[in-house]
Amino acid sequence: MTTTTTAIDMQQSRRRGWRSRWAAIGAAVAVSFGAGGIYIGNAATGSTSSSFVSVTPVRVLDTRNNLGLTGVFTSPISRDLQITGSIATADGTQIVVPTGATAVALNVTVVAPTAAGFLSVRPADAAGAPSTSNLNFLAGDVIPNAVIVSIPTVGGDTGKIEITYNAFEIAGPTTHVLVDVVGYYQATTTGPADGSACTAGALPGTIINGSDHEHNASVKCFLRMVTTLAGSTSGSAEGALAQFAFPAGVAVDAAGNVYVADFSNNLIRKITAAGVVTTLAGSTSGSADGTGAAAQFFTPRGVAVDTAGNVYVADTNNHRIRKITAAGVVTTLAGSTSGPADGTGAAAQFSSPRGVAVDTAGNVYVADTGNHRIRKVTAAGVVTTLAGSTAGFADGTGAAAQFSVPSGVAVDTAGNVYVADTSNHRIRKVTAAGVVTTLAGSTSGSADGTGAAAQFSFPFGVAVDTAGNVYVADSINNLIRKVTAAGVVTTLAGSTFGYLDGIGAAAQFSTPTGVAVDAAGNIYVADSDNNRIRKIN
Repeated sequence: MTTTTTAIDMQQSRRRGWRSRWAAIGAAVAVSFGAGGIYIGNAATGSTSSSFVSVTPVRVLDTRNNLGLTGVFTSPISRDLQITGSIATADGTQIVVPTGATAVALNVTVVAPTAAGFLSVRPADAAGAPSTSNLNFLAGDVIPNAVIVSIPTVGGDTGKIEITYNAFEIAGPTTHVLVDVVGYYQATTTGPADGSACTAGALPGTIINGSDHEHNASVKCFLRMVTTLAGSTSGSAEGALAQFAFPAGVAVDAAGNVYVADFSNNLIRKITAAGVVTTLAGSTSGSADGTGAAAQFFTPRGVAVDTAGNVYVADTNNHRIRKITAAGVVTTLAGSTSGPADGTGAAAQFSSPRGVAVDTAGNVYVADTGNHRIRKVTAAGVVTTLAGSTAGFADGTGAAAQFSVPSGVAVDTAGNVYVADTSNHRIRKVTAAGVVTTLAGSTSGSADGTGAAAQFSFPFGVAVDTAGNVYVADSINNLIRKVTAAGVVTTLAGSTFGYLDGIGAAAQFSTPTGVAVDAAGNIYVADSDNNRIRKIN
């Protein structure tokens, strides 16, 4: 256990306070084929319609990286941005919008301003005219804003748009602004036909209603996009601008509500599908049962939710498994002092349990981390050992099998339990009869592959979907991995450590430790060192 704790805690320590990488969130109205999302077929109506042509997304203005202009936006200031012809970016000079285009579709994102204000976007020759976009925002917001802007065709403002950022009565650097050109309108071209193929993040999609020149057209290409569901800096604030402190575990119910083991806050949080965060139970560290804030936890790491909306918690430093009703009533299902004893209720013992999962019958499975065992707890609180004994690595049945610091568990509809065997860098499978095999993994590393050819580095959390695919929070690699039932491992999202939303490898995580999957296949991640809950669709 010492090896894993040290690796993750050292990474957390190195990154504490590191929050300078901002998210580039694609807006919902217009993103390119390459990024996936929504495709606009046409904005014009009548006999003289123009069609929308997608382009490879190019960051034509990124004040984080000084692309397109020098320095951050200050208050108040206007910037003319040349968006036709050649644009110099970090990737070199690229043709963005050809001469003759009448308008462009932009994703304009305000990133975490330090003061309330507004951003307006309009043609550069439209002085005194109403803004094409006038977006109000609050301090701390990350707001994507899709906008279509006409391009001036004559005079000194030919080919330019104007971006005005104003933080109310606050001078000096206050925010970063991102602008992506995602397409342009061309009066002389036709749009793509229905059924045309498109690709997003190397995944295939199909255009729907692409030939309809009087309605927007959608495209089923919006896959493997990582966004931030909730969270910001470390803290305990609730609401739409919520905070977490090293969230360690996540679970999702049938309604799309996400439950979080908020480790350092000693709280269990609930996030609605809209990203609004409330506290379901917990307050200061302790072990008290009770309702809401009257209850106490001590560094909870794992959560699971059953079909009735009851939440189960691996209350790590209390060595207990707790149950919370939908009304926030907390009771202790099993556990007491640290130890390996089987038994019922308080007669049973765990040692720093980290992960929990629940099946349709109400049985709870526990990654009993300090005991290197997988335990089963019935709805009546009867605890038995399903598999494991001393620390080590051995496949086998029951006590003949060995784990080393198991940290995450998931259970499928057949009663198979999947284990993130953390210090062994493997994903294990345990049948209902306690037969343990290795699904994937070998030595520490990040290689994709099949079975032992694949590598993980301290995998911490696991989830399983209805098709038997297992999703892994590969913590030290800062990746989210997928393992098929045949043991084929691929990387879904993530790259180097950091904080960045995006498609696949363009996204970044910082020590993800928990993962959950809903019925639609959306994946939720406890991005622990970023103090955020992320979503991958």
